[in-house]
Amino acid sequence: MYKKVSSIILAAGRGKRLKGINYPKSLIKIKKNESLIKNIIKVMEDNNIYDLNIVTGYKKEILKSHLKNKKIKYIFNSQWMKSNMVASLLKADSILSKNYNIISYSDIFYKKKAVEDLLKKRHDISITSSVNWKKIWTKRFKDPLIDAETFDFDKNFFLNEIGNKPKKLSQIKGQYMGLLGISPSGWKKIKFFIKKEKSIDIKKISITELLSKFIRIHPKSIKVIKYEDNFMEIDFKNDNQIKDQLI
Repeated sequence: MYKKVSSIILAAGRGKRLKGINYPKSLIKIKKNESLIKNIIKVMEDNNIYDLNIVTGYKKEILKSHLKNKKIKYIFNSQWMKSNMVASLLKADSILSKNYNIISYSDIFYKKKAVEDLLKKRHDISITSSVNWKKIWTKRFKDPLIDAETFDFDKNFFLNEIGNKPKKLSQIKGQYMGLLGISPSGWKKIKFFIKKEKSIDIKKISITELLSKFIRIHPKSIKVIKYEDNFMEIDFKNDNQIKDQLI
């Protein structure tokens, strides 16, 4: 068991699909006029995680000015325009190699319980799954299958499939939330896999694509933690309009 826990918040991207804003989308306001990223930081601190690390990129100074938190350490992904989240994650290699880490996307809303359960279990690699995903996706899209991805796990909650295009709802037992727990030994396995797997383009691959490839070679290596409370991701203009109905 690793005593120290750190958090890594991935906030480098611009969020092109969310049109109409010219600032990092993690600064979008939610209920009580609190930004998405401030809610994430509050959740981390409510779980006694005070080693806060944010990987920045697009308009990093606006993000820093908004947070005004001297405790936060910033890691700049200078290639943010040409890379994806895996590249941002690799920028935090020294932290991932040292401590147990909670890794979070910055454009999502969730409550304390999500991180609390990741900390209780502390598997080498674990991810949270939104149990109530269908209710959320039905609000977001006329057809939930338009944007939903396959998500399947076995009776012991080991991830079997993630990130593919589903043909029917039965292929979806939940939805990946963009929230993970990774130990140094888990990160070592992932890093070795990235280095060894020739089909991986570090700049282009997403985290779900990476996890999908990883479990094909290493089955029963990623544990799924079911999360039943409020969850929301802000990816499209409509998400920004309906977010308060779901948070």
